[in-house]
Amino acid sequence: MALVLRAVASAPDLSTAYEPEFRVSKRTALDRDQEHGRERAATAQIGMNGVPPSTGISGQVLEHLLGLALQSSLPGYEQGLKSLLDLFDLAAWACLFPPSFSAGGRHLFIAHNTRSDAPLLQRASKEGWEKFMGEGEQAAKRLHHLAAELAPAPGSRWRVIQFSRGRQPGFTFFVYRRADGGDFPPLELEVIAEVGRQVDRCFLALARQQEQEFFSGLFRLVCDLHPDGLCVLDRRRRAVLENKLFRTQMLVWEHGPETAAQINLPRQTELPAVWQQACDEAFAAYQQSPLSSAAARLVVSQGPVVYLEQRLAGATEEMLEGTVRYLALQNTLGVVPYVLLTCTLKRSQARRRPSLERMASQHGISAREMDVARLVLEGASAAEIGQRLKVALPTVKTHIRQLLRKTGAKTRLQFVSLCHR
Repeated sequence: MALVLRAVASAPDLSTAYEPEFRVSKRTALDRDQEHGRERAATAQIGMNGVPPSTGISGQVLEHLLGLALQSSLPGYEQGLKSLLDLFDLAAWACLFPPSFSAGGRHLFIAHNTRSDAPLLQRASKEGWEKFMGEGEQAAKRLHHLAAELAPAPGSRWRVIQFSRGRQPGFTFFVYRRADGGDFPPLELEVIAEVGRQVDRCFLALARQQEQEFFSGLFRLVCDLHPDGLCVLDRRRRAVLENKLFRTQMLVWEHGPETAAQINLPRQTELPAVWQQACDEAFAAYQQSPLSSAAARLVVSQGPVVYLEQRLAGATEEMLEGTVRYLALQNTLGVVPYVLLTCTLKRSQARRRPSLERMASQHGISAREMDVARLVLEGASAAEIGQRLKVALPTVKTHIRQLLRKTGAKTRLQFVSLCHR
């Protein structure tokens, strides 16, 4: 997993702000004396709760922190971060954020005025941060040498402040002061550490916001393209998105087909009791599932399907079929559960069975293969067929292959077409 390197200049070119390469500021200091670079400095290990809440932060700093928290893009965040840290007497600074959605699941390194050609930094970018750092004493030494290499000028004073996010590795803050500026006083270091903690929180909020916007857009796209009723609920049972067809189908489910033309659609889906119970079962299955709290990359997990059926009054050949299952989106920010509901209007199989029965007698299709064939005609996937018939997935695939071989069909779609003739 590569490390994303970004340099913050006074006025970055926002048209290339999202390029993964390291964009170097011309104002970045490149000169460094090797002898002074070996200078040892203490590393302050401070946890997320390690700084007392009484640490004094001026109103001007709080104002800049508020502006940073309101940023909605990575370039805006970078400029807000620079404006905030310009309030301190720092010759240079760098921030290393853990993998996040904003950086495509990779570590993000944002720096201002540090040495851009530091060999260890380039090595970390190529190898990935975890592989580069290693563990134990090696990690501490690597961090020490990297901080020394990043120093903007000979004799620079520096500190490394590390934060943690629970049990996960957290944010690392490099701060530098000119050689003639003296060392960092303890009180000032406390204030910088507290500001660093808030900087990390603002970045976490930005990553969550961008992730939510992405998935909201993705869900809407899927919802618009879906030919049937579709609805997604969050953990509070609120509709994140839904299409008009789903609201119509829920109205028909509860009150019959004649109400669709007589009653105005509600603004939000009103789920019948049986659907609410199915949603409760889906969330219960999510809570019992062994999902990790974080993942290096985005992982989508789904739970078992709850099937629902409702025959329409006065329509002997039509019925509504529904499915309910949970979807869990996992990444470095945690796990976000949703419930996916779909509803489809289907016709009775009575008209298709004579054709299917005739094909069974002509091609020697077994009783179990007939069960699989009926579900194939309903549009069920191999996994759903296995769940409904309580057979293993490889067995279902074998039955489908046998059906295609016996009927001469090359695909499932061609098999469905043959059954409808």
